[in-house]
Amino acid sequence: MTPFYNKKSFPWLIALSLVGINMGLLVFLWAGKDGRPPAPHHPIQVEDILGFDDAQRSQFKALQTSHFETKDGIRMGLGMHRDSAFAQLRGGQPKMEEVERHFAAMGAITQKIELEIFDHFMKVRAMCKPAQLPKFDTDLIEEITRRPKPGRGGPPPRH
Repeated sequence: MTPFYNKKSFPWLIALSLVGINMGLLVFLWAGKDGRPPAPHHPIQVEDILGFDDAQRSQFKALQTSHFETKDGIRMGLGMHRDSAFAQLRGGQPKMEEVERHFAAMGAITQKIELEIFDHFMKVRAMCKPAQLPKFDTDLIEEITRRPKPGRGGPPPRH
């Protein structure tokens, strides 16, 4: 009677199994909501911090969806300008005026993102009932200002 496998096919079976498991794991990890990768940090749970009721939660979800769409649209320009600036390094002497123009545009885009976030939280505060305002003014503002600033990710600078 011959065994199910022989010495030559056994390593191939293990290799193919590992490749299949890795592919399945990648699909599982990267197939976040709407096919996007998962967020790098946990979003602030505004509804829980402020104790929103069902009507406020519904209104907040619509506001949040609009906010994320607006912010994502603005953020797309950031990557485009960064890529264009660093593309100047190819082929020799970069045109510094053009590089500076791209980085200035990136600064303006970052400002737009921050203004969009501020405007979003102004609208959230307007949704609050009078009893929720102290929680907004203390706990939520503290949570917002504790978050990493855009473009400040990665390890801390070396001293």
